[in-house]
Amino acid sequence: MLSFGWPEMMIVAAAALIIVGPKDLPLLLRNIGRVVGKVRRMGNDFKG
Repeated sequence: MLSFGWPEMMIVAAAALIIVGPKDLPLLLRNIGRVVGKVRRMGNDFKG
C-alpha cells in the first residue's frame, strides 16, 4: 500500500501551487476530493 508522509505531501502541494496557480487550486483540490471519495466508495462496495 502507498504511504505518504508530510514531506511528500508538502512537495506535491508546492508543485501543485506552482503548476496550477493559487486561483484555481481550491477547485482542483475539491475535484480531487470528489474523485477520491468515489474511489473509496467503490472499494467499500467491493469489500461488501
